[in-house]
Amino acid sequence: MRESSQDKYYLEKEGDDFFKRNFANKDLSELRHSKKIIFEEIQESGISYQKVLEYGCNFGDLLFHFKQQQQVQECIGVEASNQAMTFGKQKFGNSINLVNGTIANNQINDDAKFENYFDLIIIDDVFGWVSRETLFQSVSNIDNVL
Repeated sequence: MRESSQDKYYLEKEGDDFFKRNFANKDLSELRHSKKIIFEEIQESGISYQKVLEYGCNFGDLLFHFKQQQQVQECIGVEASNQAMTFGKQKFGNSINLVNGTIANNQINDDAKFENYFDLIIIDDVFGWVSRETLFQSVSNIDNVL
């Protein structure tokens, strides 16, 4: 797989910086407004799903909402920020699974169990952060797990 200095920077620095700028020390007791819209749109679509993957899930509030409101079987989030993942694990425990990485490079991609595994994949405001060097690999990985 291609390596990208942009992806490396995002994993090592910008992911955590983004979390600190936007979420640290804020009231996060409710589902964020932008995530409520996504949840409602998916509900209204009438699609059926039991296994949900969200790329760029931040601390996993949308996934937790799916788990609580829709009683889906499994929710996994891929997130570049270790601080966001730590916060999400403290907030939601083991009800959702959070994996560190990017769309192009994460442990979900490397596990054959996840080929054609997910019924629903959410990608919200993430492609602007995807390196052009790994864009094709990212799209290929999405296709592989859906």
